Parts: sequence; C-alpha cells; structure tokens
Amino acid sequence: MDDLDLLKELPGRVDPPDEETKQRIRALMRARMETGSARRSRRVVKVGLLGIAAVLTAASLAAAIAIHPWTDDQPVTIGVGVYPAGSGSEGSIKVEISDPNGMLTTPADLTAAVAEFAPAIRLPDGGTFDMWTQHVNTGETMTGHAAMGFEVQIGIQRSSVVVDMVGIAECQWAQQWLNASAQGDQAGAQQAVQILGGVGEWMQVAVSENPAYLVDLLDQMKNGEKTGIQRFENGCAYMGSWGNTPAEQDAKATGDLTFAVGTAQDYLLSGGDAGAFDPSTAGRLAPNVEWTDSTVQPVPALPGAIFIARSAGAGVTLVSVSETGTQFCAVVTDTPVVHGTTTHDLNVVPDGSGAKAADPSPVDCTPGGW
Repeated sequence: MDDLDLLKELPGRVDPPDEETKQRIRALMRARMETGSARRSRRVVKVGLLGIAAVLTAASLAAAIAIHPWTDDQPVTIGVGVYPAGSGSEGSIKVEISDPNGMLTTPADLTAAVAEFAPAIRLPDGGTFDMWTQHVNTGETMTGHAAMGFEVQIGIQRSSVVVDMVGIAECQWAQQWLNASAQGDQAGAQQAVQILGGVGEWMQVAVSENPAYLVDLLDQMKNGEKTGIQRFENGCAYMGSWGNTPAEQDAKATGDLTFAVGTAQDYLLSGGDAGAFDPSTAGRLAPNVEWTDSTVQPVPALPGAIFIARSAGAGVTLVSVSETGTQFCAVVTDTPVVHGTTTHDLNVVPDGSGAKAADPSPVDCTPGGW
C-alpha cells in the first residue's frame, strides 16, 4: 500500500488551502527578498503548513506518512504533495509533518525538529543547519530573507521551521552558484540551478506560486548575471552560507569590506565629498553591495551589509560585521586606508522621542585586527 492508499484510509477529507493560508505563506516567501537601503521591520509570520490541511490529525499523519530522503529531482521532499480528494475534486494538499502546529518552546525542541527535517532538505556538500539553529537558540533577533524575528523561547511552529529551513537551503545553493561561477566550475553552478529549480517546484505545490524572487534568481543564474545573486546572498546572515568556522566567517566580512573600501576610495579620488557618501550614492557605484547607515531600520549594521558610519575624522568610515560578532572597520581617504576593528555599539537605540535611531556619535576605528 502506497502513501496515497494510506491517505484514503484516513478519516475525513483533506481540504485544499484557502486563499488566506496561501497568502500567509506567500508573504513569508516574499519577505526573503526584503533587502535594500530601506529595510523594513520584520513581522513574525507564523506559517503553519498544517493550515493547508488542518483536518488531518497529528496522530494520523505520524502513523500513515514517512519523510523520505531527497533525490536529484526532488531536493525538498518534506511537507507537500497534491493528491485527489474525491469525486469532482481537483486535488488537495497533503502535509507530511507530524504535529505541524506543535509549538517548540525550548532550544532542545528546535534542535530535535531540525534534526528530524534535515534529511529531507538537500544542502550543498558540507552544508549544515547548525549555525541557524545555534543562532535562533540564543534568542537573538534574526534578519534577512527568512524574516526570522522570533525567539525560540516564545514558541515556533514545527511547520514554520520547515519553511525557514528551505530558505536556508536557498541561501546555501545561491552561495554555491557564486563560488562555482567565480572558479569557472560550470558543473557546480549548473547543479545549484537545478536544485533551486526543484525548490521552486516544491513552493509551487505548497502555495500555488513559484515565488517571483526565485524565478528572477534562476533567470539571472542562467544568464550569468552575478549582481542580483550577490544582493540576494547579502541577506543570508546566519544561514550557514559563508563558512562554518570563525576564520571563514571573518574572511567573508573582511572580503566584503575590502571591496567596499575600493568603491569608497574610487569615489573620493574622483572628487567625491566624503560627507555625501551615503547608501544611495554608494548603491549607484556598487549595486551588488548592501549599504546601510544610521537611518536604516530596524538594524543598521548586520552581517552581509556595509555600514557607512559617522567618521571621527576625515574620510569615510565603513564597518562590516562578521557572523562571529567582530566589527571590522576601515577609514578611507583618497590615499591611505586605516584597517581596524571597533567595539562601538551600532545597534538601534531610543532617541528620546519614542522613535528609534542609531547612536549618532562618530565611530572610532582602532587599527589592527585584519
């Protein structure tokens, strides 16, 4: 007896997702592309894939359906399939998650759920969900494509974890495409395209829509256009895309900063005003970089972005935050560049009027450290 036969034996029927449920899932998918110079506050989107098929009990799902390992053609083999629902029906959604609406309220809960779902979500060789799991388990606010503004202590639905893990896979495959393209590895780049195409097919079944951002990414990959892929990847902080060791994570931050330094230096050498070097100006010069400053909310400085700080002296002060927490900085003039680190608090703080603003004081860059 196959899964469909087993499903037919279950009591009740599986109803198709209503439009409200689809819209909630689509909103989570689209939130992954909310990068740019006008970061908006991330609202927690509690997406329950069981909302797609709420009438199946957790016990029935657990007893009847198993999670199968991924294949080349199906890089995400968890959560969704379309099956006939009865005479006259066009089909309905089946969810392969036991207790999808179950709430995870401890770090151990999240770790166990990730271990349960990981075999069915394909990552590149050496890929891991460990960084994301560890970061969420600290209770820190997440930013980036997956719109993870939750703390595990507040409670996360098991089905939401699946959606977030698929987003992590997207980030890691996009990074593989960038790495492979830079190395002339056509096979590696093509593999990333194939896998991301399969992810899109999974989403198509889940929400009746292949998200526009993923369609755009695939088109850009096929055309060899790296700028859009890099912009997407800039929003993948704490997704395991940029290395699994502190040295690798720091190297990502300093590499980003080195490129940004070159952009700022070219601007100054061409007669540009240091005081006018803001995210808008910088974005026109280097559109593949995520530029921020103290006006960007809710978090002006974060891994994957280059923060344009107020300078303590002449020149342009830039900061790149590593996933390790180290804040690398550089003070750029038209000739010398000071490389260093800073412990300046770059987080958003109250400004006394009820609004939020970044600390307006100049950032000191202590030489050394990279």
